Amino acid sequence: MNVALICSSFLVPIIGFLFDGNSPGHVPGQGVERFPRDCQDILWEGFTESKVYQIYPQGSGELDVFCDQHTDGGGWTVIQRRYDRVIDFFRTWKDYKYGFGNKSDEYWLGNHRIYEIV
Repeated sequence: MNVALICSSFLVPIIGFLFDGNSPGHVPGQGVERFPRDCQDILWEGFTESKVYQIYPQGSGELDVFCDQHTDGGGWTVIQRRYDRVIDFFRTWKDYKYGFGNKSDEYWLGNHRIYEIV
């Protein structure tokens, strides 16, 4: 699983495991389960456009996330996206726990949701 932080137009991997093309339960050349767990699963299904997708982390319902499918081979689940400072990131702990912003623009995914995907 690739989890990343996008800030000031660059990508920094900060959490998770980086796989060399293999993930538990994934057979190269075959599709992934019907409910992708992360952006790497979405990439393996052939979706190469960087945009908002729905993933299904274990133990929780659907979650909209921005997937970066271009940087370093793609498959990055973006937990923070900030580039033009339109969204104020000076927030309360509750905001950081549950997330804020717009997944198509600037956002923080939320500590609670990050916990679910890693």
